[in-house]
Amino acid sequence: MVRNLNACSAWLLTAALLAASASPVFAASADDVVKFEQSNDCSECDLSGADLSGSMNKANPLKTLADSNFENAVFTGSDIQQANFDCSNLAGAKLDGIRSRHPNFNKADLNGADLTNAMLDTPNFFNADLSDANLTGVTWGSMTQEVALSGAKLCNTTMPDHSVDNSGCDGSALNRNRCVTTWR
Repeated sequence: MVRNLNACSAWLLTAALLAASASPVFAASADDVVKFEQSNDCSECDLSGADLSGSMNKANPLKTLADSNFENAVFTGSDIQQANFDCSNLAGAKLDGIRSRHPNFNKADLNGADLTNAMLDTPNFFNADLSDANLTGVTWGSMTQEVALSGAKLCNTTMPDHSVDNSGCDGSALNRNRCVTTWR
């Protein structure tokens, strides 16, 4: 009886461990979240899975992320409602699986960013650089892809349907009347 109970316990423990390892677990670095909340420089931060919408300035919720350095930062699976990345550096950032209503990427540098399976409801990418970005599986909410990406630079950009868009590779510059940035 004890042997059967031990065998059953071992089997249940093994099954639980396998189930836990099969599910992705996102855990933001506590130090990186504090760094994010206290400064506009979060280069190399791991903010994966963090609900950053509560970190926004209550008086002006769209201000906190503007003109910030998030180069190579990890936002995987984050909930960033109404995020304003206006004039921010998101080059190489991991934005895969993010969820956001009305995100603003106006004039943002998203060169090489990964937005795979991001759920973006009515985003603004006007004058954003999406060169070498991965948009596979992105959803646009109530907006069409053409409107969402209007004015963005697309060069070697992987689109939601896995096609590659090179329409902006002709060397024509974006409107570079950029904000004065603190991260450059």
